Amino acid sequence: MRLASSILLAIILGAIQTSCGDNPTDNGEKRSPSALPVESSNCSEQRQALTKVISDHKQCLKDSDCRGLVSFCLHEGRADCTGTFYVNASLSTEAFGELDGALSRCAGGMLPECGTCAKEAAAPACIEGVCSMSTGSR
Repeated sequence: MRLASSILLAIILGAIQTSCGDNPTDNGEKRSPSALPVESSNCSEQRQALTKVISDHKQCLKDSDCRGLVSFCLHEGRADCTGTFYVNASLSTEAFGELDGALSRCAGGMLPECGTCAKEAAAPACIEGVCSMSTGSR
C-alpha cells in the first residue's frame, strides 16, 4: 500500500512538473498549479465559456480601455507564458474569475497547458481597436 502511494505521488508530481514551464519563453521559471479536485479530463465546456467571454471583451478605443487578466489553465489565445489575456476593462474580474475558476476546478491544474511562468506580463494596449499586449515600440 505504501509503495503504491509513493508511486502515485511520483506520477502526480511528475505531471505537475512537466505541465509548467515547458515553453521556451518561460526562462526556466515555473509556478506550481494549485491543488484543485479534478472533475473532468476534457473541460471543453469550461474552455469554450471562458474563451467566448474573452473574445466578447476585446474591443477598445484607447489603451486605458484594456487590462490583463490571468488564466491558469486556458492556453488557447494566450499572448505569452504568463497566462495573461488582454480584455476590455468592462469585463469584471468576478465574471472572469468565476469562469476561470470553473476551468481550473475541472482541470485540477493537470491539463498540459495549466501553469504560468514567473515572467512579468506586458502592459495592456489598444492596438487597432483590439485589446492586446503592449509591444513596447509605440
